[in-house]
Amino acid sequence: ALVSSDASVEIDQTGIYSLIVTDAFGCQFSNSENVILQSVSTPFISPQGFIMLCDGESVILNSNNFVQYWTLNGVPVPNSASLNFEADQTGEYAAVSVQGICVTESAPVSVNIAPAIQVNIEISDPSPCSGETVTLAVTGDYSFISWSVGNVSNSIQISQSGSYGVTVGGDNSCIAEDLVTVIFTPLPLADAGPDVFNFCGEGVVMQSAASGETIQWIPSVGLSDDSIAQPSANPFETTTYQLVVSNGDCVSSDEVQVISDCSGIRVPNVFTPNNDGDNDAFEIVVTGEVDFELFIYNRHGQLVFESKDPADQWRGEFNGNPVSEGTYYYVLRAVDLIGNDLTGGKQEGHITLLR
Repeated sequence: ALVSSDASVEIDQTGIYSLIVTDAFGCQFSNSENVILQSVSTPFISPQGFIMLCDGESVILNSNNFVQYWTLNGVPVPNSASLNFEADQTGEYAAVSVQGICVTESAPVSVNIAPAIQVNIEISDPSPCSGETVTLAVTGDYSFISWSVGNVSNSIQISQSGSYGVTVGGDNSCIAEDLVTVIFTPLPLADAGPDVFNFCGEGVVMQSAASGETIQWIPSVGLSDDSIAQPSANPFETTTYQLVVSNGDCVSSDEVQVISDCSGIRVPNVFTPNNDGDNDAFEIVVTGEVDFELFIYNRHGQLVFESKDPADQWRGEFNGNPVSEGTYYYVLRAVDLIGNDLTGGKQEGHITLLR
């Protein structure tokens, strides 16, 4: 039994409790109340304790008892009447149970969301060319670094196209990742070819090869087109040309020399008069107008052809009949209109006739 003379009492048992009051004149007054204490249980949350999460993560809190609502930092969360609750913010979480007029609250659980770890792969050259080396690097105070190629340093060097990833960790055990794709552009083909001879005024086609987005010959003087792979070159003096081929920022180059002979006269040393349309006549090429004389002899000293016109061609005949294969000899004299002797008085030499 509970006996107390205090104005207020705390009770912890079900039963009938009476209050008796005596006034100053000795009169007593009483009142009785049947008190029924409900049996209620306090919710228990799991997991317990301090929960550390990484940015973007969450944890499911579970209650062993009916939950009327959950609280975050003491504030009820709307529409949270569930045994399970997803916690995705930093703060203290508790489960509140309401049974009749009794309200119980669980012990709080602290959740801490760690700040996000930032990582960004820096590329030394975003548009590399084949044969070059590119450095990939990350900057930051990380607890660990792991590249997809196996390296664990702050930077790596690559020389092949592909995707490269990195994973980094912070002191809070959270990680971050980044991925980049690097494409090495193939170098364009630039082969200027062998040096070539150009007889002044005729021009010669470059024996070059080029493949790329843009083609440029430097200098362009004397070229039929400075933006194609095989232009015709006709410079008046020996010139070294540079072939530059580009694929975006990737550039290849090569050089070739065009040797120009503008002395005014050119004498071939072999011809094949077999009527196949190729080199069928012995023809001396002269630049400009000249005073001209040509004599051709066989090995016996017999004159088989003579002309005073540079345009005349000897087709390997004498008196209308083909001559035999072999070596023939010529004597040439050529003087231009201003008196320049192009042959130094006379020019002698031999030619070979083949059929």
